[in-house]
Amino acid sequence: MGWQARRARSALGVSLFSLITISNCISNCSSQDLALGVGARSAEITTEIGPMKLSWARTIERCFNSNPLRSVVDSARAVSRALRNSRFSDEVRLSRRDWEIVFIDRVLATKHFPLDPDLGNHPGFMLPPNKIFILTDNITPDCGNRQIADDLLTQVLLHEMGHVIEYQLLGGRQSPIDRERSEGFAVWFEQYSSDFASDLPKGQVRGYYRELLSSVGANKITAGGFVADPVGYAKAGLKIETVVSRKGITGLMSVYDLIREQGLSYETAVEKAFSWSPTTFSRHVAECCRR
Repeated sequence: MGWQARRARSALGVSLFSLITISNCISNCSSQDLALGVGARSAEITTEIGPMKLSWARTIERCFNSNPLRSVVDSARAVSRALRNSRFSDEVRLSRRDWEIVFIDRVLATKHFPLDPDLGNHPGFMLPPNKIFILTDNITPDCGNRQIADDLLTQVLLHEMGHVIEYQLLGGRQSPIDRERSEGFAVWFEQYSSDFASDLPKGQVRGYYRELLSSVGANKITAGGFVADPVGYAKAGLKIETVVSRKGITGLMSVYDLIREQGLSYETAVEKAFSWSPTTFSRHVAECCRR
């Protein structure tokens, strides 16, 4: 991986997270409410995971090989294949939902979302139940390599679509709010679904997160609380991957059933589902890291 790719992926890791507690005035915002500037584009497409309404400012196209439609189509196809080829619960595997995806630059983001002082650092966020906003300046800040930018855009879309999937697994509820679990699921789903994307080399996304984990070491992988940095995201995703590696996606679905039905934390649900003590779970996470 060249220096440009490393730099781009490092920026992505710092930024990825879902802003699920933004005020109601922002939650109710739609693409029709956003002034995307002269020459704004829009499209409505039908995908296997549901109809999608897209809108984007024309200014964002300068840093990508094409408009964002191709990345959206590839991401939607990858998500559909990932859900269809796995043992996800029926409510996410079989259901179709409406999607709304808006692509904006940093200037528009600052204008429309002034309540979040850190918004300028994030390439994407999801507002429940189905709205995704992509801040393209934070995917490719210097427009240095369009192919890398296209790959990163697909990766960000898969991550944010993962948040939508998890929200549905939780029964359309944000409670209990668990940032580590939420980001962990999105990071894991990003890696898992990326192997079904035609525009991303298989294993590339997982390799990125594994490289981050290698800087920590398996013996320290469960130390400390959740930190919203690249390593923190990788560690959170590893906790989801650990369950999937040992119990399959069916096992992960049983954990989410307990979270949804009983309001448990992720770790408590894992302990109840599999009789793993916190010490046992930490050992399994460390073993998963070494693989």
